[in-house]
Amino acid sequence: AVSVAIERLVYYPLYKTKASLNVVLVSSIGVFTVLTNVVAIFWGNETKTFSSGISDVYSFAGLIVTEKQWLQFIVSLSFITAFFVFLNLTRTGLRIKAIRDDSELFQVMGFSLSRIRIIVFVLSGIAVSVASCLTAWDIGMDPYVGMPVLLNAVVALIIGGTGNFKSCIIGGLLLGILQALVVWQWSAQWQEAITFAVLV
Repeated sequence: AVSVAIERLVYYPLYKTKASLNVVLVSSIGVFTVLTNVVAIFWGNETKTFSSGISDVYSFAGLIVTEKQWLQFIVSLSFITAFFVFLNLTRTGLRIKAIRDDSELFQVMGFSLSRIRIIVFVLSGIAVSVASCLTAWDIGMDPYVGMPVLLNAVVALIIGGTGNFKSCIIGGLLLGILQALVVWQWSAQWQEAITFAVLV
């Protein structure tokens, strides 16, 4: 619901006035800042955790994975698979890809751009909700956890390249593996440095 409200109140009016991508970017950072502070006002700044118990641990070939991390992996893989099935095998999915390629031609063909945009924002809201709940269940969450995620997402997008959904996911996976290797070999403090070194 919040995702659709942002589309209707912020992004769609900017699209209708043909605002530049820079204006859209600054507006999105503004929305992010407002929402972060609203959450902090109502629920506080401290980290919230869903579970306080110690998760079961599984080890094989020197790799240690918790039960929660396994669940994250299975749910994420299922969600990504379902997303690509939807994108490639349904009419709505094909229309989303058509908008990506040429939104003006899409409208000339008589389709509703507004309706498809709402569907895209509903899907994005669901994806963020699932990822957020899985993260909060594993390590907890505070109102300011979004900025590092946003920066990682931008770097993953740049690594993978724009215009292709698969390349963004591959870029994100590569970045995540690289960050995990950095923590394993050195320290978690080097995660952001390596992320921006890859970006440069």
